[in-house]
Amino acid sequence: MTVFAARAVVGGTMTVGDLVMVNALLLQLFIPLSFFGIVYRQIKYVLADMDLVFKLLECQLEIADRRRRGRCRPERGPLRARELPLPTGAPDPP
Repeated sequence: MTVFAARAVVGGTMTVGDLVMVNALLLQLFIPLSFFGIVYRQIKYVLADMDLVFKLLECQLEIADRRRRGRCRPERGPLRARELPLPTGAPDPP
């Protein structure tokens, strides 16, 4: 379209201002179309990822978790980690 407008300018049937107007109209047309293309691609990828997640949820587990017999309840106060050797060589926390 821009090429045709440029040929018309060279031929004398259009002015340079007409060429600028054609270029601006084409930009106003193609920028929203580009945006819709991006949104379409993202939706397509999301749907493909959702399909993979649902397929993973349908798979049988190779190793099943054992059922817990009861909850772990501490018998004495809070647990504290003191005087543990740290492999980083950092001092023990207070």
